Amino acid sequence: PDWFGRDESGDPLVRPTQSVRLYGPCYNSYYRNEYAAEFISYLFEHYRIDGIWHNAVLSTDRCYCNRCKERYRAEVGREIPSLANRDKTASDGYDRWKATCARRNLQMLRERVKRYGDDKVYVAEVFSMFDVKRPKATGLDLYDIRDLFDFLVTVGFLTENRPNAHYTNLTYPMSVVKLLREIHPKKQPVV
Repeated sequence: PDWFGRDESGDPLVRPTQSVRLYGPCYNSYYRNEYAAEFISYLFEHYRIDGIWHNAVLSTDRCYCNRCKERYRAEVGREIPSLANRDKTASDGYDRWKATCARRNLQMLRERVKRYGDDKVYVAEVFSMFDVKRPKATGLDLYDIRDLFDFLVTVGFLTENRPNAHYTNLTYPMSVVKLLREIHPKKQPVV
C-alpha cells in the first residue's frame, strides 16, 4: 500500500478508466524509485534488451503519501498545502517542488539504465504539445525532459477513443515533429 500516492484523506490516488482502476505511484514512492531501479537492473542482467520504455511517466495529483510529506517538510520547511487552501503562493511552491521531484526521479532512472551502456535507451511518451494543463499538474513538460530521454516521444492522436470525439487538425503530427526538432535538434522525434 505504501507504493502508491495518497490523496489528502490518505486514500490511494486512483485514476479511473473505463475498465479498471489504476493506482498511481508518486515520484517519491518506493515503487518509482527503489523498486523501479531494482527491476531495471533485473531486466538488463537477465535479458538482452536495448532499453527501457517508461510508461505512465507522469504523476498528476497532489500527493500526501508519507514520503512526500517527510521530503516536503525537510526540503521546503512546511507541510504540503491543502487542496482547500486557495493560497496561490503555497500551491505554486508545491508545484515547483513536485517538478523537482519528477526530474530527480527520471534522472535516477536514466542513470540506472545507462549503467548498462551508453547505447541503452531510456525513453517515455510525455504528452501532447497542445495539452497545456498537464505540465502544471505533472511537473513536467517537453522542455524539462529533453535531456532525460534518448529520443523525444509525444502523442499524435487525431481523435479520442470515445463517442462524439472531436478531430485534431491533420497537420498536427507535422507540427509535433517540428516542435520536437526545435526542442532538441539532435534527438530523433517520434510521434
